[in-house]
Amino acid sequence: MQYPKAVRKELNTLASTAYERELDSALEVLYESFNKWKAKQIDGFELNQLIHEFHQKKSRELWNMYNDKDEDFIVTRAARLGVLKPGEISVETAEAIQLDRQITEDRT
Repeated sequence: MQYPKAVRKELNTLASTAYERELDSALEVLYESFNKWKAKQIDGFELNQLIHEFHQKKSRELWNMYNDKDEDFIVTRAARLGVLKPGEISVETAEAIQLDRQITEDRT
């Protein structure tokens, strides 16, 4: 679908923000594995395996999600999952991608 320039720009920014947040969240889990390794709760071989699994699974899954999809799909998905917070998506963009109003309104 063809969107106005301002909407395309916002979709691009929101998609990048969502990708970074999901990646950061996944990296937090991996970071905890480093803490366990430092505390001698796991050995270097197990940590290496966890790094490998992260790279082969979660990292690739996120890369594929955020690089093989349209930005309107990405933003809609991120909003529904709560990755993007209410109020972060402008009314114009929400209307353009037909995002449910209840997802984009700040419920605080």
